[in-house]
Amino acid sequence: MKKNVKEPIHKDEQIELKFVLTGDGGVGKSSLVLRYFDDTFTEQFISTIGVDYKAKILDIDDKKVNIKVWDTAGQERFRTLTSQYYRGAQVVIIVFDVTKKQSFDNLRLWIRDAVSNVEAKIVIIGNKLDKSEKRKVTTQEAMMFVSTYEVSYFETSCLTGHGIEAAFKEIATLCL
Repeated sequence: MKKNVKEPIHKDEQIELKFVLTGDGGVGKSSLVLRYFDDTFTEQFISTIGVDYKAKILDIDDKKVNIKVWDTAGQERFRTLTSQYYRGAQVVIIVFDVTKKQSFDNLRLWIRDAVSNVEAKIVIIGNKLDKSEKRKVTTQEAMMFVSTYEVSYFETSCLTGHGIEAAFKEIATLCL
């Protein structure tokens, strides 16, 4: 399922990349954004209403890369809004919770939604590794799934910060 990917936007020697985070509600999309951009974590669940936005400039291969991340709400009532934010995205990051099998099972729906709305790289993130004792989706199961779609896969923990910085940097590097 390889698709043509939109080219990064170059403005004044700076490359702009638009990432859209999507997936079921409660999987940790906002926590990923908070950990990556602000290096913070909260146990409180605060539901995203519509969409949130953050940006960060990275140095990758001697290039200034401005990563713009749109964190979309996962609740069903916001799905029609989510598709509007796909426009112009180079990457759609679909997040699932490794402790909630249903969020993993819904990946097909999120992939179908993304593919029907934008030509972009699709990346899957399995989140909440810190809850390994409650894990319902194994790394092997996730790897088998992503191999059928030929997409990249990362595992993260917003609580500990494990894998988040590396995932975002590698995703940005893949776009360049």
